[in-house]
Amino acid sequence: MKTSISYLLLLCLVGVTTHQTYAEEAIPQDASLSKRSTFTPRFDLSGNWISPDSPAIVSATRHGKSVSFVYNTSGYHHLFEGIYTDEQTITGIQLREKLSDGSRTEMQLQIVLTSSNRATVTWVTLDSNSDLIKGQRGEDSITRVNNATNSVN
Repeated sequence: MKTSISYLLLLCLVGVTTHQTYAEEAIPQDASLSKRSTFTPRFDLSGNWISPDSPAIVSATRHGKSVSFVYNTSGYHHLFEGIYTDEQTITGIQLREKLSDGSRTEMQLQIVLTSSNRATVTWVTLDSNSDLIKGQRGEDSITRVNNATNSVN
């Protein structure tokens, strides 16, 4: 009985150790991730932005390196989540939902802030689940609605 309990404990320990090792390998160990909360970009996307192609306002928030925004127009809802890859570039995924039929398209976006008040957005669709074709590309510019007086240090 003592031997079988010891064997079971050993199996449990091996299983926990193996599981921990797989989890550690699955999550990239990036030293910059531990500095997320202290990251200060050259230009901060936080705030309200507008595109010349649409009267809708984009409301962006930033927490360390993480950025998210919601952008809703009369025909589509957009939800974006990404991270700063350098002091003025953000890369991430946007979900675009077509309101008329509920179809959703996933898009990869890159946002390059060229100043405190201007940015260029390039995108590529990752699927053909809606009215866009997989691989379709586009570019847009956005401008801050309430101009920032200075760049973030």
